[in-house]
Amino acid sequence: MRKQIPDPLYHEILATTEAVLGEVEEKEGGGAWTAEEIGKRLSEVRERKEGARSGDVMRTLRHAITGRNIGPAMAHTIHLLGKHNTLARIRAARRNSLPSSLPPS
Repeated sequence: MRKQIPDPLYHEILATTEAVLGEVEEKEGGGAWTAEEIGKRLSEVRERKEGARSGDVMRTLRHAITGRNIGPAMAHTIHLLGKHNTLARIRAARRNSLPSSLPPS
């Protein structure tokens, strides 16, 4: 799965997702960190990454967040995992798969 998405696009999707989800408030009792809001934000990621299809975004995130190729809807998975854990997994995926030609951001 990981080889289906070119390294530069993989890292751009992760960086954009980290920024977009980082803007969503997570408060005790829910706040804006809902599966519906996360789904909207994931659509925003696809819109920001010219040339990225929805499947590219979802495959990249599923790989980075769960390490799997299939599973439940990513918005629900991200919601249940929580903001802190989701962003930590995205950051770890960016660090662990960073090709030497791409600078860390």
